[in-house]
Amino acid sequence: MEALVRVPDTEAVHDLKLIMAVARAVAATSSDPQIKSETEGLEVYLTERVRQLLLAAKENAQAVKPDTSKPTQAPKPTPTQTDIISQAILDKLPWQTNSKGEWVFGSERDGSIKRDLVPLVQYLEKNSEANIGSHVYKLSHGKGSTLFLNRYPSK
Repeated sequence: MEALVRVPDTEAVHDLKLIMAVARAVAATSSDPQIKSETEGLEVYLTERVRQLLLAAKENAQAVKPDTSKPTQAPKPTPTQTDIISQAILDKLPWQTNSKGEWVFGSERDGSIKRDLVPLVQYLEKNSEANIGSHVYKLSHGKGSTLFLNRYPSK
């Protein structure tokens, strides 16, 4: 396994270029041949180092590009109380306690869905459950067209 190449930050490259500019200025203003020779050598070294850093950054950027050949599908968002139904509406219902949680009639005597519960019932007819607030809501059917809304504490 190859070691990961660290992408240089732009400050490092900028700093190296600044040092090169200083070396050029020193070489241009100095009459000492040894200083000119050493600053020219430093400039050659720094130029090569900047080239290496930029090349490594380019290679690393190409290596970490995300695979766009397969479209990714975002996870299905968990519905919240404002997406489906108000928590206040749910809390005002005449919940009856049973051994697993609570239940309430979701339909009127004629079988029609209770008006305030229509969005939630429509959602639950397409999905097995809904997490709203601190409860999980599910539908169940009784005799005839009787519909029950059940809720259980979220785990």
